[in-house]
Amino acid sequence: MRFFRPVNKPEILAPTWQEKSSIVLQYSLYILLILLPFSGWAFASVRGWMVSLFGVFNLPMLFAQGSNLGRVVGEWHSQLTALIGILLLGHMGAALYHHFILKDSVLERMLPWK
Repeated sequence: MRFFRPVNKPEILAPTWQEKSSIVLQYSLYILLILLPFSGWAFASVRGWMVSLFGVFNLPMLFAQGSNLGRVVGEWHSQLTALIGILLLGHMGAALYHHFILKDSVLERMLPWK
């Protein structure tokens, strides 16, 4: 994870637009990984479903059942899910492009054991 392990600069210089888009993509994925569980929790609250944290204990309801605000957040959950899927495909495509087309070490640098 980028927050805990500094990233070494690649041996080749990518165009500025690629560097900036990779940073935006990576932080967007991190933000979505935080937002998605909360929006799902909110949607479950609106539906009256209990949310359990790893089966250990139930989380409190965030919204009253049938709440309009909760319904909007539930719609966001669906849209955010589609967005994270699209971003993940883009991320994987870029990694494979670097590995197979450019033949650089970008994909290898992402591996946790490197």
